[in-house]
Amino acid sequence: MAGELLAAYMQRQLCAIAEEDARKTDWPRGTSDASQLSLNTDYVPSHRLFQKWGDPPAPVLDPFCSSTRTAKHPLIPKFNDGRWANWTFKAEGGTAKTYVRATEPGAKIGFSVPVRGGLGRVRVQYLQSSTFGLGTIKCWLDEDTDHIKYIEGYWTSPLNLAGISVISTTAAIGDHTLWCELTAHSKSPNKGTEFRLIGVDSA
Repeated sequence: MAGELLAAYMQRQLCAIAEEDARKTDWPRGTSDASQLSLNTDYVPSHRLFQKWGDPPAPVLDPFCSSTRTAKHPLIPKFNDGRWANWTFKAEGGTAKTYVRATEPGAKIGFSVPVRGGLGRVRVQYLQSSTFGLGTIKCWLDEDTDHIKYIEGYWTSPLNLAGISVISTTAAIGDHTLWCELTAHSKSPNKGTEFRLIGVDSA
């Protein structure tokens, strides 16, 4: 929607410039800068909005996303020690929400994540809640256990929302494995160790 509004605005501005050019009878037609501007704004520019013209072009993204909320790219583990399982929560009168869930500390799971260029970024999506007794997982990419990321499922907001945590911003192009393991640590008042994964993505 924002892109369409920007394209429509640019088209109107280019048309206004062209009309002003046409009214300037002291200029030969087609000699101003406006006459050289294309009214085709359907293409994606090679630079970001606030980049300088001489800066390197923006990276071409080929993103990947896998989620428990889609049938097209379902979140299916590459490795599961048997303590993670698909689990569906449905409040009375609400919509069903599916997660990959574990409750036992030490439970380990791995997902295949292709990185096809762009940012070299890998992320994980998970549930955040103050009421479900959620705990903490640790995640890392491939064998890079020197850069483990700890992710808290518990937060103090009264809202139950999906959170996103970046696991890596330096992933090389190719196939990777995202590992996550449930820890015994918990910031939840009841020290719950449940954790609910929603998806993984890369760009």
